Amino acid sequence: MTRRTTIVVYAVGAVVLIGVLWWATWAWVQSPAASVQVRIDRAKASLDGRRRDLDRSEGIADGIEAITSRTLGSTVEAMDLALRSRLGELAEAAGVQDVRVGTSAPIVEASPGKREFKSRSLRALRDEPDFVLVPASITANGTWSQVGLLVESIQAESWPHRVTRIRLAGRNEGAKVEATVQLSALFVPGVGPAEAIELASPLSAVASLNLPNPFAMPLPPPRPAPPGPGPTTKPPPGWRVVHIGQVQGEGEVLLQSRKGKRRRMVIGDALNGITLVSIEPDPDGIDIATFAQAGLEWAVGAGEAIQRP
Repeated sequence: MTRRTTIVVYAVGAVVLIGVLWWATWAWVQSPAASVQVRIDRAKASLDGRRRDLDRSEGIADGIEAITSRTLGSTVEAMDLALRSRLGELAEAAGVQDVRVGTSAPIVEASPGKREFKSRSLRALRDEPDFVLVPASITANGTWSQVGLLVESIQAESWPHRVTRIRLAGRNEGAKVEATVQLSALFVPGVGPAEAIELASPLSAVASLNLPNPFAMPLPPPRPAPPGPGPTTKPPPGWRVVHIGQVQGEGEVLLQSRKGKRRRMVIGDALNGITLVSIEPDPDGIDIATFAQAGLEWAVGAGEAIQRP
């Protein structure tokens, strides 16, 4: 064998040996170490996630306690009784009539993570309900202001609930309004306030009561006044009636002075010692106002002066 051939053989052998050593190092050392490092990184990430969950758990527990401490009860029976009683109190405070309160079968809401609890050891968590909703409704009749106060009072209650539907219908040509409020009250079974919660007083007024009644009949146009006296006749002194009618079930009389000033009177109001006593239709169905002064009464129609004849 020549010297050159010997060198080539040694070189090839060295390359093969280096390749074998590199493969052995990768297979026996580097690859297992990389696999172990991957498992370590995954375990660390899982541990960090669990620590974050534990850090947030205290705040979550406080939030749940803040909700459950304001519920009306911890059982279906206690919720049903307390819910009916509270809605009745709100209706009484609003002054509505013909009150009807009802509740429906409770609705159990399961955990949204139910599919994640697959193992047998987590069956209790999988089957445990998150919370229960008790549907309820109240129907009552009243004026526009009374009904508005009832609706706003229910929405302002502090116990966990959600108003799902409000239905309003006009009655008696808009003088009365029938309201139906549907809602759902929340509670967690077995978890609730340690003692009966102290509820706030019902609302006595709300800003939305200033809105006009959408069910009220529109005001009729004022009847034209009868032709006045001729130029040689002296006009009667004082105020004259320009309109007699009903607004939201309340009688009213509109007056106009000789100088063009206008004034509205309802039953019981007085002007210059003359009191509006009543508003009644005459045999022809036309509203006539009755005024009184010093124990005497007289009827006045549209276009006539309110002074005693």
